[in-house]
Amino acid sequence: MREQNYGRIINITSSAGLRGNFGQSNYSAAKAGIMGLTFTWALEGAKYGITSNAMAPAGLTRMVGLIPGMEGKPMAPEMDPNLNGPMVAFLASEKLRRERADLRPARLRVHDLPDAAPLASMYKPGGMNASEIAANFDGVFLEHLQPVGIPQLSARLRRKRRSS
Repeated sequence: MREQNYGRIINITSSAGLRGNFGQSNYSAAKAGIMGLTFTWALEGAKYGITSNAMAPAGLTRMVGLIPGMEGKPMAPEMDPNLNGPMVAFLASEKLRRERADLRPARLRVHDLPDAAPLASMYKPGGMNASEIAANFDGVFLEHLQPVGIPQLSARLRRKRRSS
């Protein structure tokens, strides 16, 4: 990817790693680690045209059904795991110009961590395709996206790179 000066990295995280979930300490820790890895790769890859994103896919799956209290719950239309594919396609496309993180595709939310309350969302019954996501993404989410990295350290590294 560095040689091509272009690349797309898409990691899969989980709400369990972003907010925690009872009985899933090992899974939550692993998924939180993926967020740290994603943020670091976003910083390291930016100058090479490589984006790094993490998606926390929404969906009621067999795994969710194992969580106490979730057994036999009816699936809301926006929790259909099949709605996640278009977001992966968008994140892998050339239409993505900036680093994004923590995307929940079925409802397309951006969260301000650690407070998991949605700052913005968009939803269309039956889901959206990658072109629809691309057409609406910046208008819905751009003002809520924040840079990754430790601000003081990141600014120092940017100044150092510019002077080199």
